[in-house]
Amino acid sequence: TFLSEVKMKKVTIINDQDIIKDVMSHFFESNSFQVEIFDSGKDFIENIFSAAQTSLFISDIILPDISGIEIYDMIRGYGEDGEKKPFIFISARNISSDLSKRMKEDKMLFYFQKPIDPEEIVDFAERILK
Repeated sequence: TFLSEVKMKKVTIINDQDIIKDVMSHFFESNSFQVEIFDSGKDFIENIFSAAQTSLFISDIILPDISGIEIYDMIRGYGEDGEKKPFIFISARNISSDLSKRMKEDKMLFYFQKPIDPEEIVDFAERILK
């Protein structure tokens, strides 16, 4: 069928809060994204091979084991030919000067402060993935 021939965009969500994971996956799946969810940085790292098929990463900054910043550092440039895939941080905290500096250096790094509007993030993701 036509739908099986269309390559779905894949979003990887790394977050330890069930409500965020549930709401974000619902909104992305409703907009024809394939969603992969990890509860911690360790879970993601154990499955890092899946990063190659990801179109977009969304991670909390503060996770129970390693930080979202450490995950970002590990996967940056992991894509084909060093391609930088969009990476969105979500956090309840104000943006740090370090993250602000990184965002100036990496035009595919973004930040949303909680509380988040999942519809806004999906719309944003669709725009940057065009």
